[in-house]
Amino acid sequence: SDVCSSDLSVSSSSDEQTAKQGSINNNSQGLFTFFFWKTLKERPNSSLIEIKKIVDKDIAKYQQEMVLHATRPGILSRS
Repeated sequence: SDVCSSDLSVSSSSDEQTAKQGSINNNSQGLFTFFFWKTLKERPNSSLIEIKKIVDKDIAKYQQEMVLHATRPGILSRS
């Protein structure tokens, strides 16, 4: 399959990990998803690298880490 030159993948776990579910504000949801969207709403002009630093702090206690894969490095630093 062809890979676009500006593809980006964002996830909460690598192939060897399991994503974590939790209850936030009485809603059962993915912890990564909650913190990712919360951070993106609070800091809409941040680059993905900046967002990753914040989200990683929030999900570290759940043994999770935001995982970014890009088809080219410049994608990650763009805001």
